[in-house]
Amino acid sequence: KKADPQWQLTDAKRQVVTSTLQVIIQKLKWDKDVGDDEDDFEDMDEDDKGAFEKMRVDLKNLMDSILNVDEQLVTDAVRSLAIASLSAYGASRASGAGPSGGLSWQDAELAVYLVYVYGELKPKGKVGVDQQKKKEAKLQGVELPPTPHDDLILALIQSGISSYPHVAVRAQFFESVGRYLEFFKDRKECIIPVLEALVDGRGMHQPKKSRRGRVFYIFHRFIKQVQKELPQDILLSILNSIRDLLDLDIELPAPDTDENSSAGSSPTPDQDGNAILEEAVTASSAFDSQIYLFETTGTLIWCTSSMGEDEQFNLLQAALAPLLSGLSQSLQTPMKDSKDVLPVFKAHHLIQALASIVKGFPDAPTSIHPDAPFRRRFDAFKEIAEGVLVSLETLGRFKIIRDAARFAFTRLVAGAGVTVAQYIPTLTSRLLSPDCDPSEIVELLTFLGLVFHQHLGPEVIDMLDQLLLPLTTKVSAVITQPIDGTDAQQANAETKRAYLSLILAIATGPLATVFISPRNLTSFPSIVEGIMGFAADNTYPPSQRLAISILSNLCLEFGPPEGAPLPAKKPGAKQELQTHYVPGFERVIYDRLIPLAFSIPISPGFNWKDGLTIQVTNEIGVMLKATYKARGQEVLDFLANSFLPSLNAPPETIIELVSKLQSEDQKAFRKYFTAFLQVRR
Repeated sequence: KKADPQWQLTDAKRQVVTSTLQVIIQKLKWDKDVGDDEDDFEDMDEDDKGAFEKMRVDLKNLMDSILNVDEQLVTDAVRSLAIASLSAYGASRASGAGPSGGLSWQDAELAVYLVYVYGELKPKGKVGVDQQKKKEAKLQGVELPPTPHDDLILALIQSGISSYPHVAVRAQFFESVGRYLEFFKDRKECIIPVLEALVDGRGMHQPKKSRRGRVFYIFHRFIKQVQKELPQDILLSILNSIRDLLDLDIELPAPDTDENSSAGSSPTPDQDGNAILEEAVTASSAFDSQIYLFETTGTLIWCTSSMGEDEQFNLLQAALAPLLSGLSQSLQTPMKDSKDVLPVFKAHHLIQALASIVKGFPDAPTSIHPDAPFRRRFDAFKEIAEGVLVSLETLGRFKIIRDAARFAFTRLVAGAGVTVAQYIPTLTSRLLSPDCDPSEIVELLTFLGLVFHQHLGPEVIDMLDQLLLPLTTKVSAVITQPIDGTDAQQANAETKRAYLSLILAIATGPLATVFISPRNLTSFPSIVEGIMGFAADNTYPPSQRLAISILSNLCLEFGPPEGAPLPAKKPGAKQELQTHYVPGFERVIYDRLIPLAFSIPISPGFNWKDGLTIQVTNEIGVMLKATYKARGQEVLDFLANSFLPSLNAPPETIIELVSKLQSEDQKAFRKYFTAFLQVRR
């Protein structure tokens, strides 16, 4: 289109477009009738604010339309106005003018907003191209000159407009620097001025606490991005300057007075307390943003590594001590009645704060040598883990404490690795309390799957050995409960899926031997029986497919005879010999798995019209192939001489199927077997 003459801007057309663009840019500015008083601005009707923000989006779309005709016209207009306002403000302040620098807050906010929006002013498909070019050049060791947007951000910071005496301007400044964090990797001299603005009375310490929350989040993102560029000599100063912001002022929100919320029968005392707490944790509060400060505290403490392990450990202890003390106090505070749940609410927040400090540290290595540097932090993390377990023991009947415990251990496992593995069996047993609901079991199973995937040391194998039976027992009890309604049906399906995903993760890796450990061997047949029950259940194909995949892997793991070469699970893997054959497992293959492969597709409820069933039949083909990999010629003889004749299969069908099973690779055979079943259904 651009090559077409009718799309070329003549002087007359350019004048019209330029005038339109100037109108659009001015329309991006707040009206003059919006008061200069900060409090009046914040007290504006939310609908009015929302309408203005929507108008800005619409105007930005109009600018994009012009941009696609003449990119330079738009970027020059935006850049020149922003630079003019910022330069004028900076010059006025330098000459001793007042805090506003002779610039109305509407003009000041527009200038900062234009810096914010400039990064998106690219034709469709080209947003972020400049930054991508800079990244690629850096990888090649080439230093590119600053982009026009880099110059704008530099002008923004050097102008000192972060000190403008209006909350709208300061808020837009923080949004702008928080959006383009890559800039600070090249212009490290701009880090300190922005940090000062974030930390002092312009940002996180501004008098009105309601204005601080968003700045907490931007500060968190800023530190996370520039942590490697932070000068070491300012770390302690930053930590000291935000210490007062870590004080937790925890109060229960005013109860919901909606008459509908109390409809129905009166709750029991425990339910009453849980209901109050559930409502409290879902209500918006200052803690929602304050929690980012705790994570940032962890990041800043980790950045002090050059000061030595002892100094880092002391800083960590100083941050954790008041939180651990507060948690202990909450656990010891007696509750007058079922509605006196403030100590529980405080414990929940304190656990999350402690865990967030851990999250600020890098992930722990899979194995930790006793002489590894900076391992003392793991001792502090273990203290957190112990505090969480005590909280569960004392207040585990409250759901928000169980949720907080999972929240904490997810971060502890990442930050402390195998050093907290010893606590997970106790954690699991306390989370699997009679009070837990199916959604909590799903969360726990997902968490454990993450643990087993990340950390495969002997500590984790021992932990799994202890957990396998309690988990299967609890899950069996939950999924066999009567299903009364759509919600219960969905919860049942999600529990099955989470359980089977966990079992599959165990069956496909080096942890599979826990199924036949001395502790679990006698229960192994019942576990396999349960998995076969899931495989035969046509009501939820995703779980059915997972169950069949588990059976395939168990077949490969425990089916080959003792001393026989094990089928390689991955191409190019080292050949291993069978060392954990389960006597009698071949009877499971012949009596249960092979018949199951042929019975599932013809069973009632197997819906061939559902696209998910193709995945199930493909997985059945994989399972049948696994039986051959495990037992070899023995399986072919069984199919040809016993099983298939018992189904009255024609001789030519028997010969074809056995031949394909023997000669085709797994991918080709599962495709063939699905077609085979479709023809004969």
